Formats: sequence, structure tokens, C-alpha cells
Amino acid sequence: MEILNERQWLERLKAQSHSSRQSYKAMYSTWWDGIVTDPALMLLPIDDHQVHRGDAIFEAMKFAEGRVYLQAEHLERFNRSAKALSLTNPFSTEKMNSVLHETIKVSALTQGIVRLFLSRGPGTFSPSPYDTVGSQIYLVVTELKPMSQEKIEKGVSLKISKIPAKDSWQAQIKSCNYLPNVLMKKEAVDWGVDFTLALKDGRYLAEGSTENMILVDREGFLLRPKASGILAGTTMLRAFELASSLEKQGLIKGRAEKDLELSDLTSAKEIMMAGTTLDVLAVTQLEGKSVGSGHPGPVAKALRDLILKDQK
Repeated sequence: MEILNERQWLERLKAQSHSSRQSYKAMYSTWWDGIVTDPALMLLPIDDHQVHRGDAIFEAMKFAEGRVYLQAEHLERFNRSAKALSLTNPFSTEKMNSVLHETIKVSALTQGIVRLFLSRGPGTFSPSPYDTVGSQIYLVVTELKPMSQEKIEKGVSLKISKIPAKDSWQAQIKSCNYLPNVLMKKEAVDWGVDFTLALKDGRYLAEGSTENMILVDREGFLLRPKASGILAGTTMLRAFELASSLEKQGLIKGRAEKDLELSDLTSAKEIMMAGTTLDVLAVTQLEGKSVGSGHPGPVAKALRDLILKDQK
């Protein structure tokens, strides 16, 4: 086994790559206090507790023309998650905004995704949160991979997950402990569907691996699961705010948050998935059966249009 010197290590590091890395445009880290644009250098210390314990939080935000969509809402949730885990943010709000927008500027992207991480920091391999040198910020700017036009026009497919939903207290923290989410995504790929939906206590509708579910019931009400049992997504919450205009138009009778069961899903007029990278998408296939007419419904189309206009 060869023992590498610094030059050899750097050469081999730069030689290692994969196709996705072409979309990584800029990364800032408090660990080196600067920005790098070479994807090969976008690394975390192996003993950062984010790596070996998942002891960290994150947010993924969409931006266009230098503006981050729902930035205040994302950072508010970021701060709530940090407080729940007793993570100390080394940055003030002003410093965070400055680093966020400077890294976006360096990326030279007009639109994309910015992923913000706050970790416990490097230290030992112990699970103790006190065995680190202090919290670190990692911020990565990547290209946005849009949903295919076919999915937008024809809708997506959904199945009920066999992976139980996270406990309520944990679900509300956007932490890097994402193993259930990973397994849900694996299910979707293995089953040949677009999304899976977890059940809470084997009964109540919860959320997808990285997206929220909303529906229109038989009476025409726009409904979402209670925020106390899920990670209430910024896109979902904003869609509900914007949906007030749909009430005025008569497209929906009202909006509500409630404990939804599987029967609510199977009897729904429309089902939608909402998230930062996908906006609002109509679910047209549930467990292999058509939802409604089998085509995106009027509420799904209207909510998607409202979100896209809101982003502008």
C-alpha cells in the first residue's frame, strides 16, 4: 500500500470525479474561511460530527438572479433546528447573508440551489457533542436540475412507504440524520415510482423523503398533514398562503391542517407533492391507480403557477 505525500494526494484527489460534480459551482467553509470553485476541494473533515454522527442541520434553498426564494423562512427554520439541537451558529444574521450571497455570486449561476449546513464541528469520533472544536458552516452552490416537462404535464406516481415516519420531535428538525428518508427514496427507485409517502403510527399521512404531500378532498378543501408531525416545508406553507386566491376563485372551498388518514388519500380529488426543487407537482397515480381523471387537476395546475409567479 502506497503512502502518499501531499502532492500525490492532491493529484489523486483531483483525478477522482463523477458526472454530478460538474454541477457543483462554489463552496464556502468556516474551516478554511474562504470559497473554492474546484469540486475536488469541496470536502469536510472526516472527524466532523456531521460526517460520522449526522450531528448537523441543513437547508436547501432555490435562487434566481441573485435572490434566494423564501430566504427568511428557510433561515428561520434553520435557526429553530439549530436551537433544538443546541448547535451554536458562529455567524450573525448579517454575516450569514453576506456569505450566502457572495458564494452565490462566485458560482456565476443565474439560478440554482444553495445548500447550507451547520455542523457540530471536527473533534473526536465520540458521540459527545462536547468533543469538538466548535460548530462549522458549510455552504454549497449547485446547478438546479429541473423536473422533466413530462412529469409536470402528466403528473407523478406515489406509493405508501413501508418505512415509518420519524417521531414528531425529530421530524420537525431538519437534521442530517436522513436514514429513513434515504430508505424511502430507495423504495421509490426500487418500486419504479416517483415518490413514497410515510405513515405516522401506521395510520396518519406524514411526508415524502424530501417533499410534502397536500390534497383536495371530496368536498373541495385543500388539506395538509398537521405541522406538528412533519417537517413543514417552506414551499408547502407558501402554497397554502397563496391558495387564498383559489378560494376567491371558487377552485377550493377552504384550507385546513388536520390528521389525515389513508382513506383521505384514496378518496382525494387531487393529490400534490410540494418541495423546494419540484415546486408543486400533481400526483396522478396512487398505488398504480389513477387519481381523479388520471391527469393533473385544476388546483395542482393553479398552485404550481402561483408558486412559479411568486418566485419571480
